[in-house]
Amino acid sequence: MFRYVLAKLILTIPLLLGVTFALFVIGQITPGDPVLIMLGERALPEEAAQLRASLGLDQPWYVQYFQFVGNLLRGDLGISYRSKLPVAQEVISRLPATVELASAALVFAVIIGLSMGIISAVKRNTIFDRLAILLAMLGASMPVFWSGLLLIVLFAVNLGWLPASGRGTPAHLIMPAIALGAGGAALIARITRSSMLESLSQDYVRTARAKGLGEQIVILRHALKNALIPVVTVVGLQIGGLLGGAVLTETVFSWPGIGLLTVQAIGQRDFPVLRASVLLVATIFTLINLGLDILFVQLDPRIKYR
Repeated sequence: MFRYVLAKLILTIPLLLGVTFALFVIGQITPGDPVLIMLGERALPEEAAQLRASLGLDQPWYVQYFQFVGNLLRGDLGISYRSKLPVAQEVISRLPATVELASAALVFAVIIGLSMGIISAVKRNTIFDRLAILLAMLGASMPVFWSGLLLIVLFAVNLGWLPASGRGTPAHLIMPAIALGAGGAALIARITRSSMLESLSQDYVRTARAKGLGEQIVILRHALKNALIPVVTVVGLQIGGLLGGAVLTETVFSWPGIGLLTVQAIGQRDFPVLRASVLLVATIFTLINLGLDILFVQLDPRIKYR
């Protein structure tokens, strides 16, 4: 297991380097000059040239790239073009907000998705099953920005129950978590239903019922436990999806996290902040996948890694 984990960690290095390389290429072909955005369109050519030289933007892109990689190995992510603050400070200051939102959305998605999937499988072909499938279809087909706007109109504008934007109290977290977690809940519900239906048709479930075990014990201890592996895979992938979806959610609800920081960095051509934000999300996503591989062994001892 140790050798497997070490090999996976080593393989993340070229993956993350590929992410940074792709960002550099995109930055080169993206219209707009960060120097003119910082100084304004009426900036003197001498001032623009001086600032471009101080930022290293007068160098070829591949020189800038290797300088970034070298600084990255030393733990230096650069300086933000916009705020003139260290990029690491800007990103780390926004990370707790994104983690809070993604965690709340994940809890919502897992609780609602598992509940709907289990009920739908146990009550197959009933009104509960059809209603759960309908809700899952709605959750999967509705974009985050649209569901977020609908929640704002209903609960903030019309009813006045919840704040429309910002962060500070648990009430601020409710609507962004629901909007971000709705799609994940729908996917988890569908996977749970399919996996549970397969488990409920197995011989060990019929044997457990023949022994006189209660239906709740049969469902939770026997059927659900063996149906969890595909569900855990989906949940793990949803974590990365939630981090990516947080870009839209944080923009709609003005949630001060990494997603909103990324959107601001794109608009202001603040490439150091953009690179650091995407690199952080890619690193978290890679480590989550590694954690899932280890968790599979705990759920199913038949899985062996070499």
